[in-house]
Amino acid sequence: MPGATPAAPVVGGYAAANANDETVKAAETLAVAEIYRRDPQRGLVEQVKREQQVVAGMNYRFTIKMTGVNS
Repeated sequence: MPGATPAAPVVGGYAAANANDETVKAAETLAVAEIYRRDPQRGLVEQVKREQQVVAGMNYRFTIKMTGVNS
């Protein structure tokens, strides 16, 4: 959600991730590239929900809405 202030990460749980954070941007770019690699017919990214989880490291979860249909 652009402009939304992300909540502080909760250890063990997912919280909103900062869309402007360089690490989040890099992970999102990697996720979108993998979608296009697996399904080159996908359309453009319309919306992304970004979340992160603090555990022994950092996990990211993206819900990506795209135009087009699955083959």
